[in-house]
Amino acid sequence: NVLCVDINSELIKLAKIYMTLYLGQVGNVLVADSLASFNELENISKKYSIPENLIPEEGKFDIVVTHPPFNIKQKVTNPEILTQYELGRKWSYDRPTSRWVKKSDLIKEQFIEVLFLERCFQLLKNYGRMAIILPEEILASGLLGYVRQWIVENLRVLAVISLPHPTFIAYGFKARAFVLVGQKIPKEELEDLV
Repeated sequence: NVLCVDINSELIKLAKIYMTLYLGQVGNVLVADSLASFNELENISKKYSIPENLIPEEGKFDIVVTHPPFNIKQKVTNPEILTQYELGRKWSYDRPTSRWVKKSDLIKEQFIEVLFLERCFQLLKNYGRMAIILPEEILASGLLGYVRQWIVENLRVLAVISLPHPTFIAYGFKARAFVLVGQKIPKEELEDLV
């Protein structure tokens, strides 16, 4: 009951090799853009003969684990993708309430990691858990305060784990990274925790 999704067909081939070596069989793998619409993901899943219980849909998975591509220059600009996400909208800071307020307008571009964060949340069932590796900028930049507010308002944060600085240097990423572990719980329960 595991689904592996990646846009890079070469990485999917590698995943199949690992599955064969360590599991003795090839699991369910899907070459697709994880940020695509759920309708598009369903159509691609059917082409790959993915079992019905593993077709990516909102609120379907117990656990989601991901390492989105880290590349500060890699941003999503496609309005068809941005429109599916709260974090694909403009946000403005309201000083009197000290809160970020979501607007209806789309932004021109968004960090891919930010949209992956929201996609993980979308995929989870209530009480499902997620782990995502995020660059330091997402959790520390003042300009992305709305992302941190969104996290606190939507996820029960279970852990934020700082990775050693050189973790991704060999892959060309010099900034620090963190693992964010969270749980999707109903809004009213989440509000009671605050």
